[in-house]
Amino acid sequence: MNLTIDILIENQKKIADLIEFFNDAMNKKKCKDEVLELLHRVSYYTEDFFINEELFLKNYQIPSYQLHNNEHRQFVEKMMHFYKRLEANDPDICNDVMSYLKEWYEKHILNSDKQIIEYIKQSKLE
Repeated sequence: MNLTIDILIENQKKIADLIEFFNDAMNKKKCKDEVLELLHRVSYYTEDFFINEELFLKNYQIPSYQLHNNEHRQFVEKMMHFYKRLEANDPDICNDVMSYLKEWYEKHILNSDKQIIEYIKQSKLE
């Protein structure tokens, strides 16, 4: 996969769509039915994308590469934590997953990814 700024922006949309999917399930009181699917979809999508995004950042020697990589690792660890809580039938899992996804989207997608996109545009690396 050859990443470009457009693909990074497309990633933002896909993650927003996943959050919207889960939010709809919560509003329909079907969170418990959908949380496993959401975790699978997020895990599947991010595993592939994170690897490619990290290669992209490393290739362009983006200064925030290590910080970005650490944010990805923390996200994966949190998803594994949510899987364990789901298996334990944690009654608060839906709200906690939703809160985390929204927070991560704002922090990572709207902040970290946006800074990288701006850096690439300003440096004319693409």
